[in-house]
Amino acid sequence: MTPRLMKIVRNPGSSDTPCLKIANRILEANGFVIGTPIRVSYGRDVVIITKQSDENENCLLLQA
Repeated sequence: MTPRLMKIVRNPGSSDTPCLKIANRILEANGFVIGTPIRVSYGRDVVIITKQSDENENCLLLQA
């Protein structure tokens, strides 16, 4: 896995909605190309992004 330090930011057009934007080549390098169907799971201090077609191999884990 490739760690990347990021921050939650304010969603544009809002005053209090948190936003996380992930746009980089690491996504593509790990099989998340444009149009890839994904599932996003949320838990306390964790966000998991998984490809729907291949749930066990391509998973991007973001942990606080």
